[in-house]
Amino acid sequence: MVPPPPPPHHLYAKANTSSSIFLHWRRPAFTTAQIINYTIRSPAGPPVGVKVTLIEDDTALVSWKPPDGPETVVTRYTILYASRKAWIAGEWQVLHREGAITMALLENLVAGNVYIVKISASNEVGEGPFSNSVELAVLPKETSESNQRPKRLDSADAKVYSGYYHLDQKSMTGIAVGVGIALTCILICVLILIYRSKARYVSIAGDDG
Repeated sequence: MVPPPPPPHHLYAKANTSSSIFLHWRRPAFTTAQIINYTIRSPAGPPVGVKVTLIEDDTALVSWKPPDGPETVVTRYTILYASRKAWIAGEWQVLHREGAITMALLENLVAGNVYIVKISASNEVGEGPFSNSVELAVLPKETSESNQRPKRLDSADAKVYSGYYHLDQKSMTGIAVGVGIALTCILICVLILIYRSKARYVSIAGDDG
């Protein structure tokens, strides 16, 4: 498309007779300047560096970078996302962001689903290709909580633990019985020594008498 020529510069009229005038003008301004043609094309490539991160139980943050190429003009981004089941059925959810924004929130995600995300860039000329699909797994809340709980013992571990418990209980019982027998022996020895010392004292006293 060829742009129209610039208008004349400094246009003015001067009366010539009662029924005619002279119309004067000057050449258009900046006619000696060089004309620069600038052609805008649709983005040739997709956005790059697409990342999806789960920030809450039902909300994810998707971020990306503009398409490669210094002359690529982007005025809008289109984000498509859906669960695998909805993707097979062709039911995508669509978000739009202005060209200066390179992130968006994906809300109301359902736990237990795997979501697929794709992004494209566009301008007034047209839309570029979509990026490769990026997947995000939204785990059920019970699964995430169970990972944080202490590990439960299985049957084999329980049997081993029970065996150790009974073994320790028997050991403690044996130790207690042994200590009791030892204390009894010591007490008997003390009584025997006391009895002998008394008997010796009595015999010595009898000899003196």
